[in-house]
Amino acid sequence: MLRTNIILSLVILGLVEAAHIPQNYSSFNKRILNGENVDIKDAKFFTFFICSNVACGATLVSPTRVITAAHCVVNCNVNDAKLYMGMNSRDDINSGRADIYKASNLYLYPDYNQKPNKFYYDVAVFYINGVVRQTDKVAPIAVSAEKPNLGINISCYGYGATSVGGPGSNNLKKAVMKTTRYENNLIATDARQNSVLPGDSGGPCVYNNKFIGDISGLVQDSNGNPTENLATLSSAPEISNFLRSHGINF
Repeated sequence: MLRTNIILSLVILGLVEAAHIPQNYSSFNKRILNGENVDIKDAKFFTFFICSNVACGATLVSPTRVITAAHCVVNCNVNDAKLYMGMNSRDDINSGRADIYKASNLYLYPDYNQKPNKFYYDVAVFYINGVVRQTDKVAPIAVSAEKPNLGINISCYGYGATSVGGPGSNNLKKAVMKTTRYENNLIATDARQNSVLPGDSGGPCVYNNKFIGDISGLVQDSNGNPTENLATLSSAPEISNFLRSHGINF
């Protein structure tokens, strides 16, 4: 078990809301700390969505499927979901430069809300209403079936906060972080320099041009400083079986 506080990272529009998970866990906006701006043409798979007043990141993995974190969508009415693609900035939403899609279905990991350690199963799948049109800014990424090694650098993407307790980023950010350990279906990375923060939840982590997992949480020390980032591994057997059951190829 994780011995320090885990913060689940999402943006809740207009309020901050506690997640229904075990003691010492709370819902919190997360963003990329010490990251760099990235052109959407180099992250065509990145998806930003708003559903039932919650905003999170996600990943386009096929022309009809998007992966995100389950904790982002526990209260999502799929009819309210809007998925934005091809955007370098949140400003692209209002300017009309983002491609907008609706969802036809949404599936959380089975019995996610009933699991005592639900953060080990923090994955969900949107079904796109129709087929995503691929452009120079929008394209799916392959999903990795291989468990990434420890000690390698992976890249994670999001619009989350750029400082601890700070506001969200207006521009898409990328952080490069070193993998440190596995726990159940999760992989941890060192967060002492680069980290995800509130608002990054559900966004992609990538290695060798393949999706390896969705941003799930952040471990903090007693002073509130980030120590580890957590992502739910696509290659973990329980997670990969769930994804395959929804037509996602590896």
